Amino acid sequence: MTQPPSGPAHGPDDPQNQPPNTPWQPPYGQSPYGQPPPYEQPVYKEQPYGQYAGDYGGYGQQPLGGPGRTNGLAIASIATGIIGLVMCGLLSFVAVVTGHMSLGRIRRTGEGGRGLAIAGLVTGYLGIVAWVLLILLFVAGVIGASNDYDPSYTP
Repeated sequence: MTQPPSGPAHGPDDPQNQPPNTPWQPPYGQSPYGQPPPYEQPVYKEQPYGQYAGDYGGYGQQPLGGPGRTNGLAIASIATGIIGLVMCGLLSFVAVVTGHMSLGRIRRTGEGGRGLAIAGLVTGYLGIVAWVLLILLFVAGVIGASNDYDPSYTP
């Protein structure tokens, strides 16, 4: 047989079995911050037909084709414009063509990227000017060198 434990009995009325009574703890079912204010419906003023009722605020998703979407041709225009400017190559012509195409599409659809398209046009035209100047300098150098040629010159 087992012996009952020796020592004081620990029954349900024993203070050791009771949860601690803390003064900051509110009674069960009550908020420690008091009652919340009652919910009130927002009052919307009716606007005459066709007038803007105001900003609805928030961080909603941009609609497709809105300012959140950038035109792909504008990106291609700036990319080929920079490459054409650095390489002084024929990609500058591609930048000008795609820049004009993207400006037309942006005007028609309302997409974003107008600044990229204009920057692509500027870099494309600068690349073309650099290309033309390089060709002119090359031609001038060839003409200048051929004018200095003297077949009878012997050192």
